[in-house]
Amino acid sequence: MFKKRWYKLSKTIFSNREKGFTLVEALVASLLLVMITGALLTGLGTTNTVLLRTDARETAKNLAETQLEYIKNIDYNPLATSYDTSAIIMPAHYSATNVVYLGSDVNHFNPVRDNNIQKIVITITGAGITYNLEGFKTR
Repeated sequence: MFKKRWYKLSKTIFSNREKGFTLVEALVASLLLVMITGALLTGLGTTNTVLLRTDARETAKNLAETQLEYIKNIDYNPLATSYDTSAIIMPAHYSATNVVYLGSDVNHFNPVRDNNIQKIVITITGAGITYNLEGFKTR
């Protein structure tokens, strides 16, 4: 008896035309899935770009610090306008330049003018970035 009632009740609740998904529902579900996947892949691509840029900047920073420490350990030359750093091995796609300003230079040492100090500016270029580091060398 219970089975007959349930069968009649289920037949009135679930009519024949409500047996599955309609084409519109399937298309909406597919569209949502594509949009979520696209947003996820875009986020991953952006993250990868940021990581590469950060890695290049950190590499340039480390190279500049190495150059500066190397120059600080070389004997003081009061007439130097740059120091030879060719002994330092640079990775591919990176290059370094250094400029030395003497302590008597009015533009870079104002108001203190002392011939026993040099301002060293290291510039590392490569991998789409330019990194500058300044330091001082004393006699």
